[in-house]
Amino acid sequence: MRVLITGGYGYLGARIAQHMASLGHDVALGTARSNLVLPECLASFTSIILNWTDSNALTLACQNKDIVIHAAGMNAQSCAANPVAALEFNGVATARLAQAAAQARVRRFIYLSTAHVYCAPLSGTITEDTCPSNLHAYATSHLAGENAVLSAARAGEISGIVLRLSNVLGAPAYAGVNAWMLLMNDLCKQAVLEKRITLSGNGRSIRDFVPFGTVLRLIGNMIGKNASFGSVINVGAGRSHSVYEMAKLVQESSRDVLGFEPEIRINDQDKTAAPSPLHYLSKYTELRHSNDTDDELRYEIDELLRSCKSWFAR
Repeated sequence: MRVLITGGYGYLGARIAQHMASLGHDVALGTARSNLVLPECLASFTSIILNWTDSNALTLACQNKDIVIHAAGMNAQSCAANPVAALEFNGVATARLAQAAAQARVRRFIYLSTAHVYCAPLSGTITEDTCPSNLHAYATSHLAGENAVLSAARAGEISGIVLRLSNVLGAPAYAGVNAWMLLMNDLCKQAVLEKRITLSGNGRSIRDFVPFGTVLRLIGNMIGKNASFGSVINVGAGRSHSVYEMAKLVQESSRDVLGFEPEIRINDQDKTAAPSPLHYLSKYTELRHSNDTDDELRYEIDELLRSCKSWFAR
């Protein structure tokens, strides 16, 4: 199938592109950056420059595509700094792309949203029936984009679905991806560069970490399925770990991958209490928790450390 991936040179988009290509799909990478220096690992892909304010240009970009995977979006820090721009991009531009896909008769439209639409911090038991209540611009702008996709899907204009991702864990496709502020990427890079891991807090905060492999398999499966389109699916591991527990996993993996165990330092001045346990649950049966999750998390951490060693080791 012919696939367009927006944000195709980003953290999610680049890995998805590589996976889709490995399955035999014809993949084009959409980006708004005309001066982008193409990383070698993605140089063989077709690149399409996207003008997010031009509906006709977006329709043209979607022409002759069977699948659109919308992975482009402003990150949380940028959304907080400019809430208006966040709504314009994560919300309005997503709506414009969904309409362009409908005009171009795209068969499938997959929107990668975020678990953070629900609440901040994420805690308790969360299912697709939980009402989103987070008022951060990152959450509200993504929710606006979701509503545009679901509205078009339920009106029969596109075969669309929304995937609300928890914290995706895995190595970027290349070193230049703007994703090193993400917790696990940062911890692994610290381990390689500093030979220690310094946490900004006390390590008690709780997160659901979903292995990149799980996300890639799910999207690959969604390409050929109709049953869940027009709905929302939570994409997570189904159980949570504390930040300190994840730092310990990095420490243990470092012994095998790097040949040493980095010291873990926590912020003793942070007196924040541990939040309620998080159970980020999905109606999608293939995402229900299995005993393989910890093995997959360890595999992704090992690969992330190997990538950091290759890219950053002095």
